[in-house]
Amino acid sequence: MVENVRKQIYHQGRAASLESDFAAFLTKYNDFRLNELAQNNINIENNFWKNTNLKQTTSNTIQGNITAHITHDAELIDVICNYYAYYLRNNTLHGEQPDHSFRFIPDNKEEKSLKFTCTILFAVVCDLINSHSL
Repeated sequence: MVENVRKQIYHQGRAASLESDFAAFLTKYNDFRLNELAQNNINIENNFWKNTNLKQTTSNTIQGNITAHITHDAELIDVICNYYAYYLRNNTLHGEQPDHSFRFIPDNKEEKSLKFTCTILFAVVCDLINSHSL
């Protein structure tokens, strides 16, 4: 009995933590383009939101950022470099499908995606190194 209660409390706490983490992720950026993506993905999983107040607050924040129509290109670069490159890395190394870039077909879709991401990531790393003072 005590173990069941403990598990239930753990899962309730974990669900609340997942909700607040997801809300923080969705409202992390101010760029309206990223907020449009967040708005499209706020209901990505059915019955995810248990705290309707948190969902409404998150949705209102996202809508406010879209209405403000603020552009932050640095935030867009951050998303491309960090999240998309991480997605490509995981998909290439641990994906459900075999990596098609090992074929002998030049300029396939995966190779173009990786080259594009590497070019941006290289420029960001160069900027970080050049802006660092010793």
